[in-house]
Amino acid sequence: MMASTGMRMGELLALYPEDIDTSIRPAVVSIRR
Repeated sequence: MMASTGMRMGELLALYPEDIDTSIRPAVVSIRR
């Protein structure tokens, strides 16, 4: 599960590098918790 999520995150990071801090990063923090 984490592996597939990590791969999808990589794709999102490549597509929206500027939106990482505003949308993806907080989501990752909540997921890790």
